[in-house]
Amino acid sequence: MKKEEVLESVGEFDVAEHVAVTIKAGEEIGEISFPVLDVSIPVFHGVSEEELVKGVGHVPGTLLPGDGGNIVLSGHRDTVFRRLKELEVGDKVMFGFDGGWYTYKIGRIRVVDKEDTSVVVPRPREVLTITTCYPFTFIGRAPQRYVVEAEFIGRVE
Repeated sequence: MKKEEVLESVGEFDVAEHVAVTIKAGEEIGEISFPVLDVSIPVFHGVSEEELVKGVGHVPGTLLPGDGGNIVLSGHRDTVFRRLKELEVGDKVMFGFDGGWYTYKIGRIRVVDKEDTSVVVPRPREVLTITTCYPFTFIGRAPQRYVVEAEFIGRVE
């Protein structure tokens, strides 16, 4: 698969406001956990196929837990995020990062066009945005993205 196909397939977007990140592409930065599903998945910095075959990708240019803005994670719908559709508004998502667990509560689930860049815009409060291709059963390049947005509710050491 060519790089352009990978980027399109996971829905990477250009971010107008880039954040200085000292994390290297491919580096494991944490773990995402969905308690209601009893699922935990490693998170890697970057969204190339190299990262996405190992786990969930952190979209470069977006923030990290504790930074107070929009944290965007992406993954394949047929591997790491195949059960994402089972989540509901009100469910909790946990992100293990930098020695602590950041907890988020799902406030909105939506489907957007694959060209919709609203999922990566800066936010005034800390939000964890999780995105994957949609529909889940689509074969080939999916025309939409499934987006889960969860607001920060606390951190535990």
